[in-house]
Amino acid sequence: MRGLESLSLPGHRCKITSLGHGLASMISLTSLDLSRNSITSLRGLKSLVRLQHLNLYYNAVADPSAIAHLRHNQELRSLDLRLNPCTRSSPDYRAHVIHAIPWLQRLGTTTHSGS
Repeated sequence: MRGLESLSLPGHRCKITSLGHGLASMISLTSLDLSRNSITSLRGLKSLVRLQHLNLYYNAVADPSAIAHLRHNQELRSLDLRLNPCTRSSPDYRAHVIHAIPWLQRLGTTTHSGS
């Protein structure tokens, strides 16, 4: 799995609730789609140092401070957290994300060319 660059695991009937160490060996990932799952924490993404595009649309991330788990993902350019509780619970959500991940170029949609 070390050569895998793109992974799409959108939830439908079966939902991912926790990442754990399941992605740790996928260090070549540049694009990850985990939309429509029930993920509550962003722990487990630290080893994905090449990750550029992360789609977490419609999950269950409630705590805005969970964004800090992405500080190790220095290549991250687009992040989609729409329809997660953290986007509604904190009036300063966008500012919090920009402060935690200043290299981010796109927030709210992970649409990118080349995929």
